[in-house]
Amino acid sequence: MKSRRRVNSDVMLLRSLTKLSLAVSLVVVAMACWSCAASKSQPPTSTDKPATTQTKEAEYVSDPTCCGLMTVGNQGVDSAWHSFTKDGRYRLARKEDFKLAARAFGSEGPLNSIFAYCWGRIGYDPHPDRWNHLAVIVVDTHRTDDARFSLVIFSAPKSGDGTYQPYWLYRDRDLSRTVVWTGTGDLMVGEYRDDGSRDVSFIHWDARRKQFVATTSRPRTT
Repeated sequence: MKSRRRVNSDVMLLRSLTKLSLAVSLVVVAMACWSCAASKSQPPTSTDKPATTQTKEAEYVSDPTCCGLMTVGNQGVDSAWHSFTKDGRYRLARKEDFKLAARAFGSEGPLNSIFAYCWGRIGYDPHPDRWNHLAVIVVDTHRTDDARFSLVIFSAPKSGDGTYQPYWLYRDRDLSRTVVWTGTGDLMVGEYRDDGSRDVSFIHWDARRKQFVATTSRPRTT
């Protein structure tokens, strides 16, 4: 009889322990679910977002007269450029405006690819204190077609007061394969083909027509 009572007591104790273990497990599961829901409801903090670094664009990407490019022989060309672009109609062309072959020409910067300074006379009779020329490929911001480009040359005539004047070499043309550069006093313009070859022309002043022209042969200048 005592043995039977002991067995019954053991069974009841086992059942109690089982119920207690189940209750503890349910509590643990409930707390885990609550913790997960709470973490999902929290708004993301600033540390959740990847940090972004903004690099300031070099000034010469938009202004060919900045950053030490002014010299004794081109004082005043900055005023001419700012006057030319002040209404927003034209801007300096950028590397991404050009086809791949032309974009790869020269250095990473636009000097001697999109704009160039030339100290040569190139047939033009300049002001004695303003003997440097600036050639610039620009984009018409009012257009999106292929012919939105132009090539402008700023020069100061001898007969003037030293003020630089804009002269159009090319206007409203597709210059997306074109580069301009200078070397040994020559001012040159090149147009690339898809195979990487290019045609090179020399820019010089045509006194009879009173404008700049580009020819395939180097002009004789005095």
